[in-house]
Amino acid sequence: MINKEIGKIIKAYLPQWTFSAIFIIYKRLLYLSNYFNVSKIRKIYNRADTSIKYLTIKELEIMNIKYPRVDVQEAFSEQSLKLQTKYQAKQILSICGNQKPLNILELGCCTGMVSSMIANRGHSMYAIDLELHTDQIDNTGVKFYKMNAESLEFNSEYFDIIYSFASFEHFMNPEKVLNEAYRVLKKNGKIYLLFGPLYNAPFGLHGYGIIGIPYLDILFNKKDIDDFTINHGLVNISSGIDINRWTLFQYRQLWSQFSNKFKIINYSEIKNLKYIDIIEKYPSCFRSKSTDIEEYLVSNIEYYAMKI
Repeated sequence: MINKEIGKIIKAYLPQWTFSAIFIIYKRLLYLSNYFNVSKIRKIYNRADTSIKYLTIKELEIMNIKYPRVDVQEAFSEQSLKLQTKYQAKQILSICGNQKPLNILELGCCTGMVSSMIANRGHSMYAIDLELHTDQIDNTGVKFYKMNAESLEFNSEYFDIIYSFASFEHFMNPEKVLNEAYRVLKKNGKIYLLFGPLYNAPFGLHGYGIIGIPYLDILFNKKDIDDFTINHGLVNISSGIDINRWTLFQYRQLWSQFSNKFKIINYSEIKNLKYIDIIEKYPSCFRSKSTDIEEYLVSNIEYYAMKI
């Protein structure tokens, strides 16, 4: 709260260019701080024991108090969803450029809000998901289908653009999905994926609305997590959430495997360093499951490519 108030005062009394300069300097200092912090923790990590290690259920109880679960309704409020939808639609519309109308496919559309917004700009929109939640969408001409992204029921080379937000980590066979995307894309067609958190990221289990402990299944074994959820009357995280459990290494292999089919336009691995202190405190819990610390730092992936 104090930082926000200070920010308002600075913005009110300093010229815009000065405020912008201060913000840029702050971001660079923060980057340097994170860089040196990661370098320090990387050394600790590389010296850690590689034998399999987990914390106790007593420590799970303690950390559950320190890291309360996320209020999902607040985090995904109507206002935040609208802002997110506008941002995502803007991303895809920037790929569209001035070309109209284009055949566009959304994989894992959920509510269909992004597709609806793009369709309003004159594009021919198709959207699929295993379960549709499009009740609140007015008829905007979007063609919604219950369909598996691993087996698309569309003609080959039909779409100009395929995109997906926050879904690729839920597809059980990402290789099949990418193969199908390649098949139904036109030559020089674009694919845009933004997804996460990845399985080894702080909230890779996608259970933050049930248990808010970062790196939950890295720190604790499955039996203790299951016992904890039963004892507290919670949903079973281990089996109740559909995620493919792919690692960063597996995704990197996938992009390499498809390098002769897709030319990457932009690729980003987005890190979440907020909970790096947990890695520093319990390095053996992490290194015993992966020798590459990047597995635990990269939370999201942005993949934007063109079909060759």
